[in-house]
Amino acid sequence: MKSYILFVLAIVIPTIGCAQSGAVDEYKYVVVDNQYEWQNEANQYRQNELMEFLLEKYGFNALRNNQVMPEDLNRGTCNALALKMDKSGTLRVDLDVWLEDCNGNKVFTTKTGTGRTKDYKIAYNEAIREAFESFEELDYEYTPNSKEPAKINPLTAESPTLIANKATAEKRKVIQKEIEVKEVIEDIKNELPNENDPEVTNEPAGYSNRLGYKVIFNDSKGSFEVFLKDQKIGRGRKSTHGVYLLYTNDFSGIAYMKGDVLVLEYEATAGVPEIMLLTTSN
Repeated sequence: MKSYILFVLAIVIPTIGCAQSGAVDEYKYVVVDNQYEWQNEANQYRQNELMEFLLEKYGFNALRNNQVMPEDLNRGTCNALALKMDKSGTLRVDLDVWLEDCNGNKVFTTKTGTGRTKDYKIAYNEAIREAFESFEELDYEYTPNSKEPAKINPLTAESPTLIANKATAEKRKVIQKEIEVKEVIEDIKNELPNENDPEVTNEPAGYSNRLGYKVIFNDSKGSFEVFLKDQKIGRGRKSTHGVYLLYTNDFSGIAYMKGDVLVLEYEATAGVPEIMLLTTSN
């Protein structure tokens, strides 16, 4: 009898996960908290930025709740899901992640993400990445529901105005990035052009460095392709925050302009943060 029950559960549980996935396509946005209860500070170790990036990578329109929300977010009907998660474990990090609608109903639950590395910063990144693999399997594509969308319960849902009031100034984020860039420029001067390099006199065709990396933008500057020694290894596209979300065969992260320099920020092996500078090339 016990064997029969286990066999039935083995069939039913995956089926439940698949049944949840169809409803996700009906939602236009996913809102990520800028600080969860288990974090000591906002965007600790840039984990929330990583969550947003991974959701964008898997096709979602992801937003963090510290920014001004789109005007159409939850206007009368629920078109946004909230990314929720619980942390457990002592010797390791276990993250349970799910998407919740405006009335607190779970719409989709990922597999549990686990981080076993002793370094907690790296362990959290491992757990986040493992849990978010479930979003890739969803193959999400926003498809508005032709039926009447779910109404928002005013007793449980936050209004767009309340969400927007939680925002911190975007300018502070920009200033912080400028400080980070200044701190690392001295350590990577070998990637910048020297006085003998030819002066750029026309519109640059792309950005490159002496390591063989090259970035080529499309005409609208809304996306780009990444090359290493003339071999395409990845791409990037502009997010709602104005920065570019970057993913290649070797690393993923963000890219943004600092004057005439294109800055790539990403995590290398074992979660170690790296910064690469690329300058204009013809």
